[in-house]
Parts: sequence; C-alpha cells; structure tokens
Amino acid sequence: MKRIYIPLFAAAGFLFMPGCTKDDFKPKNPYESDKVPLGITFSKELVTPEEGAPLGGEVTLSGSGFLKYKDSLTVKFNGEKAEILNLTDVAIKVKVPAWASTGIISLVVNGEVLLGPDYQIQGLLQQESSFNAKIGSNGVIGDVLQLSDGKFIFTGSFSDYGNSFSKDGINNIVCVEPDGNRDRSFRSGRGATGAIYSIRQQQQGTNRGKLIIAGDVTSYARIGTEKRNSPVNRITRLNENGSLDTLRIQTYTNRDTILPAFAGGVDGGVAKIKILPDDKIIVAGTFRYYLRNIYDRPSSTLQDTVVTDSIRIPTIVRLLPDGNIDSSFNYLPGQKKGKEGANGPIFDMHVQADGKIILVGEFTKFNGTGANRIVRLLPDGTVDGSFNVGAGADGTIATICATTSGKFILGGFFSNFNGTAAPRIAAVDGTGKVDAGFKIDGTGPESVVSNITELANGVLAVSGSYSRFNGLNRKGLVFLKSNGSLHEQLNTVSGTNGSIIGFFPVGNSFFAAGGFTKFDRIPCGGIIRLKY
Repeated sequence: MKRIYIPLFAAAGFLFMPGCTKDDFKPKNPYESDKVPLGITFSKELVTPEEGAPLGGEVTLSGSGFLKYKDSLTVKFNGEKAEILNLTDVAIKVKVPAWASTGIISLVVNGEVLLGPDYQIQGLLQQESSFNAKIGSNGVIGDVLQLSDGKFIFTGSFSDYGNSFSKDGINNIVCVEPDGNRDRSFRSGRGATGAIYSIRQQQQGTNRGKLIIAGDVTSYARIGTEKRNSPVNRITRLNENGSLDTLRIQTYTNRDTILPAFAGGVDGGVAKIKILPDDKIIVAGTFRYYLRNIYDRPSSTLQDTVVTDSIRIPTIVRLLPDGNIDSSFNYLPGQKKGKEGANGPIFDMHVQADGKIILVGEFTKFNGTGANRIVRLLPDGTVDGSFNVGAGADGTIATICATTSGKFILGGFFSNFNGTAAPRIAAVDGTGKVDAGFKIDGTGPESVVSNITELANGVLAVSGSYSRFNGLNRKGLVFLKSNGSLHEQLNTVSGTNGSIIGFFPVGNSFFAAGGFTKFDRIPCGGIIRLKY
C-alpha cells in the first residue's frame, strides 16, 4: 500500500494561517473558469465521411469560430496530430495521420482541449462476419480449441454464454458452432467449478478425441447426476461430447461408485498443459504436489472414502495418458519425489519438435541452476545447457511465442534481456542469444505484455495491460511486423474495454479472447473472430 506523507511543518502551517473575517470571504463560483472563453463550437456529430476514413484520408470537421485560431489550432486523432489541409470559420479539412487509431478527435487551442466525435479509422483488420458472438460469455474466455468438425470449445471463467437461460448455468466451458451459436448437444452439464485456463485434445490410442482441461478446477458435473459434481484436482479428462470421463469402481467396502477416470492432479493452479506426440501430458503452473486418488484403500479410520496420495514435484510434471505420473521426467525415483523444479511460478511454455521444453515465468532457478525467468529442458526434464540466455530477463516473462522463422518472442514486465535493452519484449534464437534482427523501435509498451501470438504472414499480435505503445495511445493491443516494428495498416483499432488473454489462429483468421464486451467499438462477449 502506497503511503502519502505530509511534512509536519506543512500540517502546522494550516493551524497558523491568518483567519478571514466575514467581509473578507467571497466564495468562488465553482463553475467559473479562469480562462477566457474561446468562442469555438466543435460538433461531435457533423464529420465527413461519417462512416470513418483510412490512414492518409481526408476528414472534414464542422463547428464555428475556427478562423481566428488558424495559427494556433491543432487537430488530433486519438492523440496523433493531423495535417490541416484547409480551414474556414465553420470547417476544418485534415489529413488522417499515419499512426491514427479509432478514438476521439480533439482540438487543442491555447492549451485548452475540445473533445469532438469518437471516430472510426479504417484499416486492414476486420471482423469475420460469419461468426457472431455479440452476446458471447458473461465473463472471461481464456482458451480456444478447434475441433475436427469445425466447432470450437471455449474455456475460461464465466457462467453463461449467449444468454442461454440455462437453469444451472454454463460454467467455464462451452462448445459453439462455426457461426458462434452454442452447440446444445455438448453435454457439459453444470460444467466446472473453478476457472479452466487450458484445454487440449488427446490424439492417440483409446483416448483419441478426449479432452484434457486444467486450471483452478476443483469439480466437474456428472451427466445423469448434474446436481452433483465429481471432485477433481485442477486437471481432468472429458469425453469428446463434454461429459466427464468416468469409470465404475468398487470401493474398500465393495460399494459400486462412479468416479473420474483420469487418475492424477495437482494441489495448485495450472497455467498451461501441452499434449506430446506420444499422448503424455506436460503440466506447468504454481503447484507443489502431484495428487492421485486411490479408491481401493481405506482411510486411516477404515472409512469407505477416497484416499489421496501426494508426491512433491513442484511447478512442472509429466503425466502418462491416464493421468499417472511419468517418473522418467524430472523425478528422483530413489526418493520418490520430483526434483526442485522452478523456484517461482511458470506462466507459459513451448514444446519444440525435438521434445525440448522452454519454460518462462517468475523464477530465477530451475533444479538449483540459475535461470532468470527462462530455461530450456531436455526431454527428460534436465536443464539444457546449450540454451544460454546469460543474465536472462530482469523481470517477469509472461509469454513465449515460437515463430515460423525459428526465433522465440518473449513478453512480460522486464526492461533488459541479458544486458540488452528490451522494453517488455525481446527475441532470442534457438541458442538463447538475443536476436539482433528483432527490435522494438521506441519505448515499447508502458506496462505488462501478457500474450504474443504469431498470425498469418509473420504478424505478431501483442496484448497486455498497457495503454501506450511507442508513445501512441493503444489500449492493450498492437500488431508488429516480424522484425518488431509496428505494422502500418493493422494498428488502427481502438483495442478493447477489457483485457485480451490470447489470440488463436484459425486458417486465415484468428480469435481474440479475454474479458471484454467491446472490440474497436464492436459489441462482443469476450470473443471475436477477426481477419486481415
């Protein structure tokens, strides 16, 4: 908590100030300004063309009283100064500046700012009209999975989608048709208790097509008994139709019961999961223990209940397809526990084609080896010494993006990477060396970068909690070229009225998902499909 201290001598000054007599006291009109009225009117409605204009296009603003300020008047588009082409007493014709974006047009005269229309700047980025999510979710959508039939599963932290009026809610998971309407055949029931941060689909063997979900999930609905949820430990498996994958077992007292088929879980939050080609599952987050439920053993009081076995294995674990622990990964079999792992949270990871795993987060060591917010592991979980990042990042790394060119783009809340200035964004090659061909040409984002995703043609979508990027007004969203420079034609949008959690490429389009209800003035409930 920030404290504000007032010096004692300042406080004492108030006590010893001369008093005022009744005749001395003349209250000031609170609505009275010290500035001389400008005599300008600026219309918020009369602007041509009404539908918006492209970068470099001409826009005419209407009002009155402009002419006498012709030498001191400035026009700005969302903070960017425009070239004045012609000015009369009742109209100003301007050229839309090169880095304008959708937002307020303002006049600045003698230090005073007059706000005009909220104006659309036209660029390459457009809404994909075939997908409608005007209502969408009533919370946050954090992950998107595309199915083979063209449908999509959205997960996150929400209790409804599309004003479903479902009696028990649509909790944290929903399946939608390609047009954005809810797929009512998806049998998730009451869904999950707790947010779902990550969803992936298994591709091999008897589990092919089944879904792995993870996050802060503590229970999931059972079909046929939707009023009762089955307890789970942050991670579980669903059938392809959204129902909980279950098995029937006999307990210690020979009582038949139905329980989740997925054997394992963890004791803390899961940030990411990745399913490997052999269907094993990498799980990373903030947890400290792997948990496994045992159903054929009595409790210490000989009661017929679920016994939970725990194994210390901090922040990262590899599971077999059935959920049991894979003891060949970052594990000490003789001690029956995992190695030290990361000494702080893991926020994101990338699995390379050769099986090596890059982890990023808020840690400074992995298995006792220095690793400032980034480390690469060999397929068995040991630190890969050939990936040398030197001093690494001087602050949190929140996201990693593997590009088609072979470089890794990192985002977070850092200022330097291995001694090189890198304002919240950096790029490294396959050896961990800073990529000199990638550079943020300016001050970069003023605050945290939370996600970076490569889209078509090497474009990088960058989201975060910032409101300015390279000195430009940008609400948590910019698009970069592959070399780190701002894309000239994609940065015309005003951003969102909330946060973007992630971007999810789908063919020549992509989803932007998060906790927002508007994207560039377009109504949408946490999800929108875009193209360019």
